[in-house]
Amino acid sequence: MTKNSAEGTEMTDCFLQKRKRILTEKENAVCVRNAYKQYGSKNNLVVVLDGLNMTVPKGVIYGLLGANGCGKTTLLHCIIGYKTLNSGDIWALGGPPLSKQSGVPGSRVGFMPQDAALYDKFSILETLMFFGWISEMKTKKIKKRSDFLIELLMLPDKNSIVGELGLGQRRRVSLAATLIQEPELLLLDEPTVGLDPVLRENIWNHFLDLTNTRNTTIIITTHYIDEASQSHMVALMREGYLLVEESPNALLNQFNAQTLENVFLQLSITQSSRTSGNYRVSQNEFYVSNDNKMTNYKKRKQFLKKDHVQSLLWKNFSWMMRNKPIMLFCLLLPFIQMAAFCLSIGNDVKNIKVAVVNYETNNTWQCKDEMKCNDTQLSCQYLKYLEKMDLTLVNISLN
Repeated sequence: MTKNSAEGTEMTDCFLQKRKRILTEKENAVCVRNAYKQYGSKNNLVVVLDGLNMTVPKGVIYGLLGANGCGKTTLLHCIIGYKTLNSGDIWALGGPPLSKQSGVPGSRVGFMPQDAALYDKFSILETLMFFGWISEMKTKKIKKRSDFLIELLMLPDKNSIVGELGLGQRRRVSLAATLIQEPELLLLDEPTVGLDPVLRENIWNHFLDLTNTRNTTIIITTHYIDEASQSHMVALMREGYLLVEESPNALLNQFNAQTLENVFLQLSITQSSRTSGNYRVSQNEFYVSNDNKMTNYKKRKQFLKKDHVQSLLWKNFSWMMRNKPIMLFCLLLPFIQMAAFCLSIGNDVKNIKVAVVNYETNNTWQCKDEMKCNDTQLSCQYLKYLEKMDLTLVNISLN
């Protein structure tokens, strides 16, 4: 075998290995490689994600822990395609976030933001109907799921208006709207903030049931480190870095700690004492591909869908029915404007004296009483027309 052929074979093997690694990574629910995200101008640059790597297998609860401002919410936004990375790769359900193959965002993914993005004029049931319809669910199934979620999340009566609910109840309605479609991938941004321990326990039991029975993948951010210990995997995030991702028990054994909070404290101290940047405890080896860069992603075209149009029409109609005085005013306002315009500007002038000098009749002002179409005195026809408009004609002789 010649030297060139050996080099060619080695390059082919290397390419196949990288290709195999990429395909293996895409089999995970979410895969993030060398993610970098920044905000601001050159003089006031804020780096939110700095070389972050994350791997979320399918069918697990992945707890993402970190202080406020460490980049958790930005990372979730990038995973669903709401924001794009400055550099790096993200795969979600086998494809980039904005690709048609992955369906992200879409009915395969449920996302609950920190702020309850709900329509205040809807009732709880109407809110769940709306989100179910835009996810292309049947009405019968939506109602069945709604009854189950209202009971699970201890929500008030289904006819309660969302705008009249408390902050905690609104967040539970937002969680119900996220769960209504039973997606493959759930991204929940602090869903249990402000909830009582009993309700939090019910929610986590439901999450565990989803992963066991439906193989659902759940990425959840939380400030409650104790509840994160129920996750299959936890990731500790600080200042845009992912310090470690591992199962809770493995972390406790590795760091000989009693709680995950102690593990987080040790890792934070270690990171602060190092100047090398991103400190990772996990022994996983990461490969960053040159394919599917976020900067090259193209948003797919969105076409009108029957379910989406139906949902929007129903939403607007419901708003009109609950705001009849405002709607009536909006309908009558154009007619009021047209009537005022016609009464003030569109009327003909009356009782105005108009001076007339008519040389066609030699200023004798002698026009026939009855005019015919073939009369030669056309001025008389015009003057007769003016008289019918309630104008006072005054004959002026210039001789």
